[in-house]
Amino acid sequence: MPPAFKSIVIRKPDLDTIAAAFLAGATRAFHDLLIVPGQAPAKLLNDPAVLALECGGAGRADLLNFDHHAAGGPEATAVEQAWAHLTGRAPDFEPLVFYVAWVDSGGQRGLAPTDHGAFGLSGLLSGFLMVTSDPVERFWRGQDLVRESFAAGLPPWNLAGAQVLFPHWRSYIEAHEKARRALTALAGQARPFPSAVGPGLALSTELYGVHGLLRGLGAIVRLAHHPAGRFSVSVAPEHRLWLSALATRLNGLEPGWGGPAGAAIISSPFTGT
Repeated sequence: MPPAFKSIVIRKPDLDTIAAAFLAGATRAFHDLLIVPGQAPAKLLNDPAVLALECGGAGRADLLNFDHHAAGGPEATAVEQAWAHLTGRAPDFEPLVFYVAWVDSGGQRGLAPTDHGAFGLSGLLSGFLMVTSDPVERFWRGQDLVRESFAAGLPPWNLAGAQVLFPHWRSYIEAHEKARRALTALAGQARPFPSAVGPGLALSTELYGVHGLLRGLGAIVRLAHHPAGRFSVSVAPEHRLWLSALATRLNGLEPGWGGPAGAAIISSPFTGT
């Protein structure tokens, strides 16, 4: 039997929303998908037949609103909330949930992978998103990848050898590796700047993974700029209160700045800045 909800609304397909939808039992055959540019309209958030993932309604799990980007709201990621409220914390899903939570929260939640150097589900999905532009297809086919990796019985942080089982993964793995090499080559373009809590580095690129690169270069404060107008700022975990204060100041200048509750990253408004 399909879940009670009839529709799904998201802001964008990513590891957290795709994995949360997988746990909820979302299927292309039974459920409609709506993608909104920012917070979903109140009419959708108040409808118990709509599964809302990371697009508003934080703290209203009773209405199937799984978000963690509101001040004072839950810190649990969307996948953690779906796991708790829709599966009763089924133990079979625990490795997937803890891995996705660790990745999505920048290491603040979940459990760190036992093998940090392995190719995991995050890399596989990132590679897929790089070669697929349609957001609807990204969401549904992304769920297929999560489902396939889960069925393989391998830990989500180490999918080594799984491409033998799923040959169609090869192009996604190659796309991820190509982007990783391209990002590493941009390290010399990172611009230093001073901050109140330590050295900062900034980099502008369309590539994913900027904050990880700048962290590896020793930056306490990392500023990533996307040419389309989006900015995100991350800091070392011990400076989260400083980052929260910065978000408050930025919101006073331009509403829409924020990030996951308790995390070490904030971003500009969904529509850019």
